[in-house]
Order: sequence, then C-alpha cells, then structure tokens
Amino acid sequence: MSAPPPPNPLPRARIIGPGQVVTLESPADGTRVRARIARRSGQEVLVHPFCEGHHHAPEWTGGMPVLLRAARPFGLFVYQARLAEIAPDGTALLRLDETRPRRRQLRGYFRMPVRLGVMLETEPGEPTVILRARNLSGSGILVFDPESRLIPQSTVRIGLPIGNSGELLRLPARVVRVQDGQTRRAALWFDGISEGARQMLLRYLVRQHRRAQQGRGRDGDKTGTVCVLPIERPTERP
Repeated sequence: MSAPPPPNPLPRARIIGPGQVVTLESPADGTRVRARIARRSGQEVLVHPFCEGHHHAPEWTGGMPVLLRAARPFGLFVYQARLAEIAPDGTALLRLDETRPRRRQLRGYFRMPVRLGVMLETEPGEPTVILRARNLSGSGILVFDPESRLIPQSTVRIGLPIGNSGELLRLPARVVRVQDGQTRRAALWFDGISEGARQMLLRYLVRQHRRAQQGRGRDGDKTGTVCVLPIERPTERP
C-alpha cells in the first residue's frame, strides 16, 4: 500500500498570505503587536513593520515562541510559531509550527467594518429612513441612530443592499443594545433569519474582505477595510 499524500498546504495559504495584517502575541507575558505579512514561503513568514508607530521591536528575542492571530470573515485563526530572526527596524522572520491552526469564534461570526446604507422599514406613506452602518456580521449589525428611531428590545425590519448586483436583502431584527453619546449607536441582532439569508451575509463579508486586502496590497490605503455601496433604487429580493 502506498504512503498517504502529504497534507495540502493550500488551506493555510488561503488564511494568511502577503499583505494581510496579523497580530503577534508573546505567550510568556501577553505582549501583542500588529504586523503586516510581507512574504510567505512554506512555513516561513516575513512580517513588517513589526510594531506600528515604533522604530524598534519590543524586547523579544530570536527563538522565542509566538502566537500569530489572523482574523478572517470565517473565524479567528491562531498559529503556533517561533521567532527565527528580528532586524533592528522591526522586520521579523517567523517559522510556523507544523500543527494546524486553532480556529476560534469569539462572537459566533466575524464582525467587519463597513460603510453601508441600511434601509429601515416604515409605515406605508412615511418617508424612507436610511441609517449608516458601522460594522456587520452574520448575526447582527451596528448602526448610527442620530434621531433615536430605534428603541431597545423593539423588533424592526431592515434592508441591506448586499447582493452581487446591489439587490436588497430584507431581514427581521431586534434592537439588543443602544449606546447614547456624541453619536447614538444601536446594535441589532438578526432574529430568525433563514439559512439562505445568512449565507448571503457571509458571502458579502468574504467579498468585502478580499477587496479590502487587495486595496491595501496595491497602495497601502488603510481605508480599504470599509466598503461604500450605493442604496439608491434598490431591487427588492423576493
């Protein structure tokens, strides 16, 4: 009997690769720094800058273990790694452990910053209300509510223009939290939506995440983490 084929490295490559921003953590003291992946070759990963806003790396030494955290729309992945080399400018070479990364779901679904118009259903004859979203996940959305239209524990229906062609996805939602301040915010939980609608949300998040990564890879523009979508004349989804 022939030996089984070696593990396929492609799943790891889809999770982390050049241009992606990750977090490095020291298991010893919990120190964390942000880094951008500059190059990856098999189990070796080159990151730079090692610590944003600083000219030098923290007091870490070559050979010490590190955790590499990569947040993706489908979960938070934690890799075991070791620091192979650290340059004075903060560039670091990591060697990933052979074990598979641990996947975590801290909030059930990954939240992604968006700049998106949210249509709030109103009574017939009343003007259309558009709220601006701050972030979105497969289970809920955070919106700005400057006119205090959303009441805690109330149920509403909203429309999100997130289809491939901008079609409107209508969802029932419950207002679970309201935060008053300089700008009032309301957190909505999608209450009892279908699996098809959930998958449409997740596909949208994956598309926007890819666009954001491509945008940062081209010009380093950090605003690539948000998405601007038109909401004029949306087509309702049946």
